[in-house]
Amino acid sequence: MLCLSAEDSARVIPFAHPEYSQYMNELCENRIKALQNESGVAARVESLLRRHEGKITLPETAARLSLSPRTLRRRLAQQGSSFQELLDQVRFERARHLLLTTQLTVATIGLQLGYRDVANFRAAFRRWAGVTPKAYRQQSSE
Repeated sequence: MLCLSAEDSARVIPFAHPEYSQYMNELCENRIKALQNESGVAARVESLLRRHEGKITLPETAARLSLSPRTLRRRLAQQGSSFQELLDQVRFERARHLLLTTQLTVATIGLQLGYRDVANFRAAFRRWAGVTPKAYRQQSSE
């Protein structure tokens, strides 16, 4: 557990990258939401997706939760979510992390996230971020 005073948490870190700061804030907010809803199916699915770095399918996830794929889809819908939304969220977070903290190629990152074709990864990232992975990395390093 990490506790910070309000003063410390509001302090600006010199030389910090705004994109990386935003990414870390989103990670923290998502984790807080997941902890608050730990009993929810969406949080359990998200946890499994994180553990498997987004490389687990809906049927595999359903089996690990002792549910049928149809029941899992229904329960996620009841919570206002879907497997694809959760998968995209986890993949986007992982992609941003790898782009900001490694020198891996875009193709390698796409493969690590479970994309068979780099063009599909680029299209997905552009949908999530509004820019290509290469442009995102360049903006972050400036």
